[in-house]
Amino acid sequence: MYSWLYIFDEFKPLDTSYSEIVYYLNRDPEKLLELVLEATNSELKDVEKFRVHNVYMDREGGELLVELLIYCSLGEVSAKIIVSPNPLETLKKYYNYEESKKTNMKP
Repeated sequence: MYSWLYIFDEFKPLDTSYSEIVYYLNRDPEKLLELVLEATNSELKDVEKFRVHNVYMDREGGELLVELLIYCSLGEVSAKIIVSPNPLETLKKYYNYEESKKTNMKP
């Protein structure tokens, strides 16, 4: 399985596994931020804080997407860590999932 970072409308490969990302998500979320900062060559300056915004999992397909919101000198930046052989397809599934949540919340 392949890992990717989607940030600034670009996919960047990551050297990490599905199990590592799940471990970091549950036990050491700071490591997720470190992955992003390493992959972006510190394009994100003066990080004040970050948070895990959302997690999308397709257990059947073995896909995982973790969205981080990073607050830095650029403002609020969304970074998505994706584990998938086809990250674009997983990103589309995530956006469809997000849209369906909004639709289901309307009265």
